[in-house]
Amino acid sequence: MAEDRRTLAEAIRQRRSELGLTQKDVWRRGGPANSTLTALEGAVDVAVTPSTLRKVDDGLGWEKGTAASLLHGGRPAAARSRGPRLPDPVGELIEALRDVRSATDRAVRSAERLRAHSLEVAGDDEVIREFLRRFPDAEALQARLRA
Repeated sequence: MAEDRRTLAEAIRQRRSELGLTQKDVWRRGGPANSTLTALEGAVDVAVTPSTLRKVDDGLGWEKGTAASLLHGGRPAAARSRGPRLPDPVGELIEALRDVRSATDRAVRSAERLRAHSLEVAGDDEVIREFLRRFPDAEALQARLRA
């Protein structure tokens, strides 16, 4: 079984290299989480579920069942490709929106902390006013992004 894990690990690394993908790219394409992919690529002895193997197939553009076959004694030649996938603009947009949400959340929390502590340091009130002037819908945006 250890040899099969090494075979799968090498096939995953090779396929990522062929496609020029990072682990995060594989995840964006429907693959497993980075920590899971790191464990698989390192041939670490962890429980691997059928769902995880399907995600590996999806993320690497392999035919269904390829990762499972490799893990259970299949040969690397069985790692047939469905062909490279096009970039995922929807995934990129979702990631960008998450970044915006996170930045907005941080800015709103900072503004709330400043207001809550009633800081009287010169300019702090002006910073809050400027933020609220530029982003009058910050609270509404934050609520929409959380929904």
